[in-house]
Amino acid sequence: MPSEYDAGKAALDALIEWTESNPRVEERNEAATRLHLIDGIVVDVLRWPRSAVRPEETTGSGFIDYALGSPGTKLIVEAKREASTSTSRPA
Repeated sequence: MPSEYDAGKAALDALIEWTESNPRVEERNEAATRLHLIDGIVVDVLRWPRSAVRPEETTGSGFIDYALGSPGTKLIVEAKREASTSTSRPA
């Protein structure tokens, strides 16, 4: 039986391979980024149990995309749309 590390590493390798085969950077909005990337990273790679992942938790000023931990929050993850960036600056 693989260790937690081995299972997480295998999941990361599979996610990297899938991402390289599906380069949709310009099309992946926040919801698609969460579905295709963040959910897999949190549950499969980092091995957080689904029961300890609370999506869209309400705060006084809005929502937290992911609150992880149980009984208390240990990690907060904010999701954004995926986009390509350029290091060049306009003249």
